[in-house]
Amino acid sequence: MKKLRKFSLEEDYKIARNDGDIIYPSVSLTEDTEKTWIKPYENYIIATYNITDVNDDVLIYNYYSDLYYNLSKIIVDGEEILPDEYGYIDTWWYFDTVGEHTIEFHLLNELESAYSIFDGCKRLTSVDFTHFDSSKLHTNCNYTFSNCESLTNIKFGKYFNTSNICYMNCMFSNCKSLENVDISMFDTHNVETMEYMFDGCENLKSLDLS
Repeated sequence: MKKLRKFSLEEDYKIARNDGDIIYPSVSLTEDTEKTWIKPYENYIIATYNITDVNDDVLIYNYYSDLYYNLSKIIVDGEEILPDEYGYIDTWWYFDTVGEHTIEFHLLNELESAYSIFDGCKRLTSVDFTHFDSSKLHTNCNYTFSNCESLTNIKFGKYFNTSNICYMNCMFSNCKSLENVDISMFDTHNVETMEYMFDGCENLKSLDLS
């Protein structure tokens, strides 16, 4: 069993961030902060795909994203897949059965860019970032979900950090199935451009900016 410890001050938080056993939310802590943020350290993204044809070669994430260079493993429907001898995991995947399939993308390091992570993943239906450490994200969220035409649900979680992001161009462009998105946690004070951010989102009905 892993040893757990409590903390309260920001300096304890910084130490904990480098501890391989535990992780805390990507925010600065104060003496008033709840002291029960103690969980096993894992940094990952959960993605769900809807497969309609087992003969399809499905893009599960984008080769041009930082994710390609930072994967320790993926877990496909409970089965662990490790990188090849060169340290990479294929971006294209065949599934044995039709229906929903879930992949966990486990990271070696915090991503510095969200550029094109799922760009072009046409069978992607949902993404969950609540276990993702976004503390190092800076500069670029361009095309993160661009052309994900089956995407219906994105869960960022309240600690998703965009405070250092400068570009969000085409971030959700051509997400034709997306009806609702909550970006109320986005800090956009450093964002310079959001061109075509929701371009082609023809079914978008609700956008939470509060």
